Amino acid sequence: AAEAERKRLEKAAADEAKAIEAERKRVEKAEEDARLRVLKVAEEERARARKAAADAAAAVEAERKKVQREAEEERSQVRKAAAEAAAVIEAERKQLAKAEEEVRSQALRAEAETAAAIEAERKRVEKVAEEERLSVMKAKAE
Repeated sequence: AAEAERKRLEKAAADEAKAIEAERKRVEKAEEDARLRVLKVAEEERARARKAAADAAAAVEAERKKVQREAEEERSQVRKAAAEAAAVIEAERKQLAKAEEEVRSQALRAEAETAAAIEAERKRVEKVAEEERLSVMKAKAE
């Protein structure tokens, strides 16, 4: 009877040891599963953070390109306006030079016409004086 009791107690102890070992393995597996879930969640968070950073960088780059394009368009418009203003100024300068040349030409023509009129008047006066002188000499001769 004592032998049977000893065997029963040994069997009970062995069963208890197996149950404890099984529980220990179940707990270790649960801990490992929990650790893997934590790692998976952390990796998902890192992936979301990387995607958010990439999206933000892409948005910043797109805005930079937009601002650069707008600035280039503005510079182009300024260059175009400056070229147009220069063309207008050059046209006005040429028109002014042409007008100045026309005024000089008219002044020279008027001066030449005046000189010709003075010369014609001088010749007419000389002719009249000569005729007077001849008339006086003729009168004295008579």
